[in-house]
Amino acid sequence: MGAVRDRTRARAPKALAWQRHIRGAEIGFPDGPGTDGVPWAEYDPERFTLARREEAKAAELTASASNLSRAPPCSVCA
Repeated sequence: MGAVRDRTRARAPKALAWQRHIRGAEIGFPDGPGTDGVPWAEYDPERFTLARREEAKAAELTASASNLSRAPPCSVCA
């Protein structure tokens, strides 16, 4: 049982990083509702449908994945 907990704990930073991506696309703010400031431009729910925001996030992640393939491994995302 301890090994499962250790693996889960080790994966938490990666899960939190993905949560920010998902939340940002859903509501425009990576840190959740009530976050101060202006929503990310391409994820503003007042301007774009959820489908369009999901497309923008997919394009962003695709572009970052191609950049990551040339970069050293990220300790949080690995």
